[in-house]
Amino acid sequence: MFFTTSQQHQTEQPARGFTLVESLIAITILLIVIISPMTIAARGLQSSFFANDQITAVYLAQESIEAVQKLRDENIIDVANGGGGETSTWAWVDDPTIDSCWNITGCDFNPETDDFEDCAGGCVLQINPDADTEEHRYGYEIGWDNSQYSRVVTMVDYEEDGVQLTATVSWNATLFGGEREVVLQTWLYDHDNRFEN
Repeated sequence: MFFTTSQQHQTEQPARGFTLVESLIAITILLIVIISPMTIAARGLQSSFFANDQITAVYLAQESIEAVQKLRDENIIDVANGGGGETSTWAWVDDPTIDSCWNITGCDFNPETDDFEDCAGGCVLQINPDADTEEHRYGYEIGWDNSQYSRVVTMVDYEEDGVQLTATVSWNATLFGGEREVVLQTWLYDHDNRFEN
């Protein structure tokens, strides 16, 4: 029997395994496929925590601004109804309960007592410790725990018949580089005097 040259070289090749380089490439691709979604999920979770903190801070700042506006509006209603002995709709700016709001250290509003408090020592908001039995509430009560938020309200004269009202809520966002703050401003005017002329 005669063999041709092409038949002589047709011997079986032994089965090869993966080389080290092929194994490393496969492991790298597998790690990218696993780690990428985990990183995206972790970033999303961090962002949602920050968004929750920021939304809470905005609501806390808005609450204190609305408390001052309520004080002004109640004064206007008292004057309109002839009660309280006041004749000026702008008498609320001299209310002794908000004296500390005119200082540089500012004041804060306590929703539990419906009063304003001096912030000379800092106004770290407290949170009720009974979160299981009722909603989280922020204020200043004996037995409540310190929260991560501080809130300061300041007022300055603005133009002839106006007040610039600023509410600043700050907190420590450790996942996002430290101290963060939300600042809301509004301007309150003595509309009675402005539109009489």
